[in-house]
Amino acid sequence: MAATTTTLTIPLAKKLIETIWNLLKEKKLDELKQKITELVTLSHNTGLALERYVLLLKYSTEASVHSTELQSVLEGISKDIGKQQFSKLRDVRMQTNLRKEGIEKIYSYREDYEKAIEYYEKAERHLSNAQERFGGDISYSIQEMEYANQELDRLVMMVKRKIDEFIGGLIEAYKALEKMK
Repeated sequence: MAATTTTLTIPLAKKLIETIWNLLKEKKLDELKQKITELVTLSHNTGLALERYVLLLKYSTEASVHSTELQSVLEGISKDIGKQQFSKLRDVRMQTNLRKEGIEKIYSYREDYEKAIEYYEKAERHLSNAQERFGGDISYSIQEMEYANQELDRLVMMVKRKIDEFIGGLIEAYKALEKMK
């Protein structure tokens, strides 16, 4: 993971716990203290990262749901209502919540940030295309909304996988620490 803040992963947790156990057996207390401190720091960093990614999951899911709902009613709504809904989706759900409060908060996790921005920008481009054609070619507008939904769904799935990875690392560390009691 290319990030400025290192977080706990399952392999890293296993390696650290194994090292801690060996140091315990060998009674190397200074090294043991260092490794336990490292584990606590990584767990703390992972908790902070998890908090940011949970917010990103919330906002990406809200944008995806709104986009899907809008797509499903495009044929039956007036131009005024459609315009309001497109604006709410883009201005509130995507630009304010998803981009500023979600994606920007994971900036220090560079690789994930860049991938999230890629999905976001593609979704925004398709949303703009759908809105431009809303008053005319409704089938094109619906198809563009489908593409926007796919990009938002990709973002949701990426974030879910990342959250699962963080939780997996924390669970592994916790299980090993429980055995130490």
